[in-house]
Amino acid sequence: MVPKSLHKKAEDPSCRVIVFLGGVDTGKTTLVWELAAELSKSYTVGVVDSDIGQSHLGPPTTVGWGIVPPDAGGWEDVEVRGIYFVGALSPQGHLLPTVVGTKLLCDEARSLCDKVLVDTTGLIWGDVGRILKSTKVDVLDPDLVVGMQKGRELEPILNLWKGMLRPQVLKFQTSPEVRSKTWEMRYTYREEQFRRYFQDARLISIRWREVGIYHLSPERLAESGDRQKGRIVSLRDRKGKDRALGAVYEVDPRGVLTVWTPLGDDVEIGGVLFGEVWLPEGILS
Repeated sequence: MVPKSLHKKAEDPSCRVIVFLGGVDTGKTTLVWELAAELSKSYTVGVVDSDIGQSHLGPPTTVGWGIVPPDAGGWEDVEVRGIYFVGALSPQGHLLPTVVGTKLLCDEARSLCDKVLVDTTGLIWGDVGRILKSTKVDVLDPDLVVGMQKGRELEPILNLWKGMLRPQVLKFQTSPEVRSKTWEMRYTYREEQFRRYFQDARLISIRWREVGIYHLSPERLAESGDRQKGRIVSLRDRKGKDRALGAVYEVDPRGVLTVWTPLGDDVEIGGVLFGEVWLPEGILS
């Protein structure tokens, strides 16, 4: 249930971008959905999902966004409008692409929507957590930050803006009804998300010497072909947009990269970004 104070703030015409912060298992994503579902009855509402390890919009390893239909019953009813490939399951060690991807997709959503809600990861601890959340808020420039916490663990981050005119900050305590997820539950969820994403995948061939190769030198790619099998990549079009994920099937050192992907044959590939995640065994069997 959406708190009245949050609903009132979100309804204000001047409140267009809302960022949700909190640790793991604090109910952030549930609150994002409930507020988006309520607002979608009167506004065009976009949601940017930057929780790259437990994504609801777009596959794991990506930031994704979509517009919530007024009759949506759940995340599965939201069409993904765009993704940005981070290539990892945690922002730790990948702060820059996480922040950049969230900014780019938030800008895209803002251009099409009345309201934009941004969900984030549960990484809030230590210097890494503070840097990630503070820089994300800096670049997004939201009108409102919503903090969800079990005790006072989020205060070191929320206090960063206590002397500022913007963003406004609302704090809520996690409901005792929020269930904690085990590592096994999170792994199983990611595996199922990958399975759904690749269920209609097909093999395509890319002449990798003729496109941009990111995060892996062409020389190393040619030398380490067998070790790349199953590695998740993003296929970027000629305009620089991530269009779909792929999983490496085979690398021919003479210049052909074969990948499993659901990408349609109407997209001309301009670049391949190599991530740091390998697809779980059995997904493509």
